[in-house]
Amino acid sequence: MEQIYSIPKGNSFYLCGDFNSRLGNYTDFIQGIDQLSERNITDFTTNSYGEIFSEFLSTVNCCVLNGRYPIHDDYTYVSTKGLSVVDYCVVPYESLCHYKNFKVIRASVLCNKSAQPGSFRANHIPDHSVLCWEFETNFDNINEICSIDLSHSAHNSLNQQNNTYVSYDVKNIPSDWMTNNDILDKINMCIDNIQCSKGRQFEVDKLYNNFVEILHSEMNDKLETKVKVLNSTNNRKRRIKKPWWNDKLTNKWNIVCTAERDYVTCKQGSLKQQLRKDFVDKRKDFDKLTQKYKRQYWYRCQEELVNFSDNDTNQFWRRIGQIGIGNERQMRIPNEVTLDDGTISNNLETVLNKWKSSFHSLLNPNVDATDYNKVENCILKENIICIDLDKEITIDEVHKVVMNAKNCKSAGIDLIQAEFCKYTCYNHMGTSVVDYLLASDSLMQNILYFNVSTFNPTLSDCHCKLSWKILSHHFLDIIPQPNSKVMGSKFKWQENSPQAFQSALQDKDSKNLISHFDTSSDINELAVKLNEILLTASV
Repeated sequence: MEQIYSIPKGNSFYLCGDFNSRLGNYTDFIQGIDQLSERNITDFTTNSYGEIFSEFLSTVNCCVLNGRYPIHDDYTYVSTKGLSVVDYCVVPYESLCHYKNFKVIRASVLCNKSAQPGSFRANHIPDHSVLCWEFETNFDNINEICSIDLSHSAHNSLNQQNNTYVSYDVKNIPSDWMTNNDILDKINMCIDNIQCSKGRQFEVDKLYNNFVEILHSEMNDKLETKVKVLNSTNNRKRRIKKPWWNDKLTNKWNIVCTAERDYVTCKQGSLKQQLRKDFVDKRKDFDKLTQKYKRQYWYRCQEELVNFSDNDTNQFWRRIGQIGIGNERQMRIPNEVTLDDGTISNNLETVLNKWKSSFHSLLNPNVDATDYNKVENCILKENIICIDLDKEITIDEVHKVVMNAKNCKSAGIDLIQAEFCKYTCYNHMGTSVVDYLLASDSLMQNILYFNVSTFNPTLSDCHCKLSWKILSHHFLDIIPQPNSKVMGSKFKWQENSPQAFQSALQDKDSKNLISHFDTSSDINELAVKLNEILLTASV
């Protein structure tokens, strides 16, 4: 019953069962405030649970269907001890209009309808009656219901039939990912359909399935795949626990397992004896081969020990410790505790009691949490106003969330991992050229190549990588002054960086450097001065 407080206001639900409460003439709403119809009272007897139940219904804004349809109303408990109404159907106030034709049918009536009257003994008929009602849904037409039923049934049948899934290689996404015009046209069409939809659930599911199909077609064309079996150990390589184990033993072991399975599942007597003989023979072959490789392994270990004893004594004793002779040097938990008076005790009973008391105090702190479990102490605010949360979700926010998603994580039911969304994501402002490489005339002759790499979301959110190669001997002629700022620092460009950079150009130091900037000087000196002005404003 406490979970009813966690249901959001406006959501439809109903509770039905034996509440062991006799409402009688108690009301389930606040008169004068809630506009509800009166109940037709069938059972006028009340009890203490009925009063508590009535207050509970008024608190949670719910009412009962019993008594509001007097034509088919009746007692819900019928026995030799008496008649009473203790079974109710509880619904919210705002959903009462959606419930119709509430009926209370006694169990004896159902027994007489299903079989010949008198065929059931009285002690075999249940005491409680059956509650029936009809309720309306908020679907517009029957087509929506059919489409939802078909989609759910198709999805369930697909999950039952397919016990495998496809894993895509997200570490080798090609550079032409999602650059085809046909794919971009399909995505834009899908976006237009989403914007034109009415936002109903079955439409959203259909549009999302269309988007998933578009991505899957691109993934199947340009990525390497691997089929994995659900709930199977065939996806990973077996862990070799024995040092002498090899692939031949693995094949032999699989043959033995197959023979054992055939022998166990066989139901024919004569064939079962033959299969048992084959299983025993294959098991003996496996045991012989295992002993062979085991002896060979120990022989190699002995040869290595002899070799180490003659050449490297330190390595010899390390290897001795690895084969089990030095096990007594392993670290173990000491069987001793420090008591409250500071003494150390190694008595087993004292140690166990100390551990017991310590863990009991650790897991059971002396905090009375009963006051925190009461609903009366919870301060609930129905109308919470938050301007930041009420704003519309912008494209920049979606782009930021997508780019901050972690890589190498398991995909969901749509098999779309975060890497695909990152490579699909682009700057909504479009493409442009805003990153440049500035070089002087004398330096241009020493630049071997300049390249603009393909966009990679792991390096930047919207910028491409610029790379070039310069001959190093050119800088031998241009040696910066000790107080020069030719060697730049690393700066992080933030949202307020343009305003801060422009304001820094207006300060006294920057204006002094700009005033001494003479365009008639040498181009290399001008490059040094310009670099000093920019770095001064950046710092």
